[in-house]
Amino acid sequence: MELNGRYSKRTNTSRPEIMVAVLARYAREHQLSKELRKTRRLLRTIDVDRRSAPPLPPRPSFKLTQRLAPAVIAQLIADYEAGRATDDLVAKYSLSHGSVLRMLHKHGVAMRNQGLPAEQIEQAAQLYQDGLSVARIGKLFDVDGTTAWTALKKAGVQMRPRRGGRKAAQR
Repeated sequence: MELNGRYSKRTNTSRPEIMVAVLARYAREHQLSKELRKTRRLLRTIDVDRRSAPPLPPRPSFKLTQRLAPAVIAQLIADYEAGRATDDLVAKYSLSHGSVLRMLHKHGVAMRNQGLPAEQIEQAAQLYQDGLSVARIGKLFDVDGTTAWTALKKAGVQMRPRRGGRKAAQR
């Protein structure tokens, strides 16, 4: 096969043959040219019928509603409504946190209060005024420190200036 001009769709040569021809054309060593000629002859003898190749297995679905059976979705919703935390559901059903929340929202499940209840805010405010850090208060009430900080700020608690953390270290 000779490469005269550009490769066009009208030629009936396969890409491997073209690559062999290009490599052979620019090869400078005699041994390499010899090996390329052998490879080209071998490619001509192989008749690959791509239609007879086995079909690829189907791709797994990424949609939650297609991956999870309706019974599993119903159980997830029932678990949440029974009081299980979303972190527990994430672990139990091997889903991401966002997927669990999307599934609950899609099925119209009323979300529980994600912050601190009023009685815990009063306790947290007292602990904060006694000198406890916001991070420690968050751990005591099993919420993130930012959640505790937001609840205290909304309750009108005068917040202390930061002492540690990344921002303080940059000063």
